[in-house]
Amino acid sequence: MDVIPSRFFLFFCILIALTGCSHESVVEEVTKDAPLSFRQVLSDEKTYEVQIIYIQVDRDENNVPSFTEHLFNVSRIKYFYPASTVQLPVAALALDKINRLNIPGFSRVARMQVDSMRYPQSPVWLDLTSADSLPSVEHYIHKILTVGDVDAYNRLYEFLGQDHIHDRLTELDISHTRIIHRLSDPRFGPDEDRYTNPVMFFNDDTLVYSREEVYAEGRPHPKLAGEMKGLAHVDVDGKLVPAPFDFSKKNFYPLTDQVSILKRLMFPEVFPDSARFVLSEDDYSFLWREMSLLPRESNYPVYPAGDFNDGYAKFFMFGDKTGPIPENIRIFNRAGTAYGYLTDCAYIADYENNVEFILAATVHVNANDIYNDGEYEVDEVGIPFLGELGRQIYNYELTREKAHKPDLSRYKQATGDE
Repeated sequence: MDVIPSRFFLFFCILIALTGCSHESVVEEVTKDAPLSFRQVLSDEKTYEVQIIYIQVDRDENNVPSFTEHLFNVSRIKYFYPASTVQLPVAALALDKINRLNIPGFSRVARMQVDSMRYPQSPVWLDLTSADSLPSVEHYIHKILTVGDVDAYNRLYEFLGQDHIHDRLTELDISHTRIIHRLSDPRFGPDEDRYTNPVMFFNDDTLVYSREEVYAEGRPHPKLAGEMKGLAHVDVDGKLVPAPFDFSKKNFYPLTDQVSILKRLMFPEVFPDSARFVLSEDDYSFLWREMSLLPRESNYPVYPAGDFNDGYAKFFMFGDKTGPIPENIRIFNRAGTAYGYLTDCAYIADYENNVEFILAATVHVNANDIYNDGEYEVDEVGIPFLGELGRQIYNYELTREKAHKPDLSRYKQATGDE
C-alpha cells in the first residue's frame, strides 16, 4: 500500500481548511429553511452563478461599527455583467470630482450642458423628463438612484471619462472594477466609448467650468475568467450568431468592490481620508436620501405607480412584491439587470427593530444560453430568488443578538423619517 508522505498529508489538510470544504457557509445555514425553489438556485452554481456577500454590522458603546463578512461563491475575477450597479460609483465620483476641483460657484446643482463632437454623441441642453429641473449632477444622480435612469448615468460618465474613473478608483483602493462604456446605447462601441463629450457648467448664467472632449487612453485591468459566454448571441443588427458572446469589452464591477464602495458611502468614518470619496456631510445626506428613495417619493420626475412600484429597484425583500415597503425599513442600494444577470448591493436598515446589515448578490438566469435575445427568467427565477434571500437574511437579523443597539438617527434624518 502506498503511503502519503507526512508533508503532503499536512498540505492537503491545510488546503481543505482554507477552502472551507468541510462545512457549509453561514449563508447556507441561515437559508436552510428557505423554500425549495430558492435552495435549488443556490445549490446550482453552474447554471445560476450565484455569488453572495452578507455582512453583519455591530456597534460598540460609541456607535462605531464593525463588520463580520460572510461569503458564498465570491470571486473578484469571475465575470458577471454588473448592469446598472456601476451607476453608484459613477454618481459618487461625480460629486467627488466637483469637490476636488474646488471651483467657486461649481456645485452639484450647477446647470450642466453636454455638447457633441462626433457620431453617435448627442448634446443635452434641457432635461426633457421634467419641466421643473434643468440638468445638473444632482438631478442626474436623483434619476440614477431612484429608477436607474441610463441616460443620466451616461451624462455623468461623459463628465468623468474612462481614465478618470479608473485612476480615482485606484487611488481609493478599488482595484478590480472596469467601467468602460455607456449603458443601453448600441450605437456606441468600445472605440466610441473612449471619447467623452465636451461639458460645461453654469452658475446662473456664469460659466464656472468647462472641459473639451476627452479621449481615454485606457488602463490595464485584471484578467477575468469566463468572459466568453453562451452558445449563441444576437448581434446589434438583430441576427443570431452561433458563437459565444464576448463580454471582454463590457463593464465589470465585482461584489467585493461593490460592498467596498457601499461601506465608504454609508460608513465613511471607518476609512482613512485617503480611502474616502471627497464628499461633504451634505453630500452624504443627499446620497443616503437618494439611494433609499422610492419612485413614488420622487417629485421630479414623477414616476407612475403602475410602472414603478416600491420594489422596482429594491430587489432584496421586496423585488417580487407589489405592495408598499413598510415605513420603518429603508434600503440604500443600487440594483441592475441585463443579459440575464441580476445584481443588487444594499445596506438595509429597520429603524423600528434596530436591524442593519449589508447584502450583495448576483444571480444569472438564461436557460436557453443565448445572449442579447431578451429571453431571460428575470421575473420567474431571478427576482424571486433575490427577494427571498433578502427576507431570509432579514429574518435572521431580527433574532441576532447584539451587544449594543445601533443609533441610526443620521440615516433617519437624511431620509426624512425622523
